[in-house]
Amino acid sequence: MTTLAEAMRPIELKTTNTPPVCPGCNAPVLLVARYPSAWCNQSGKRIDGFKESVLCRRCDTNNPAAGRLLALFNADGELSTVADGEAFGELVCDWVNSVRHRTPNLADLDSEEARWRADEL
Repeated sequence: MTTLAEAMRPIELKTTNTPPVCPGCNAPVLLVARYPSAWCNQSGKRIDGFKESVLCRRCDTNNPAAGRLLALFNADGELSTVADGEAFGELVCDWVNSVRHRTPNLADLDSEEARWRADEL
């Protein structure tokens, strides 16, 4: 439920000395993007917030937009020195637009909640 105005807001790229791990495979991620997101809660009220997506060399290989962005990183996870800043920005926008509307797998979410309630996490 992202509006055009939200889509036009800047994407923040987060960097750290120690990269976070991918929630899907626990490998170090190459990039973390934070961007505006909105949804409606169960009562229909609009909730504005932010989403974060990670770029993972293992998990994102089947996403064409991610693949083009992954090609700019060398084997060590460093951004290639031949990467053009403008091209990089366009590829980041393409990738974020491809992942912007991902939603969690509800069955996995229910399972995780059940484990949390059973004090298994």
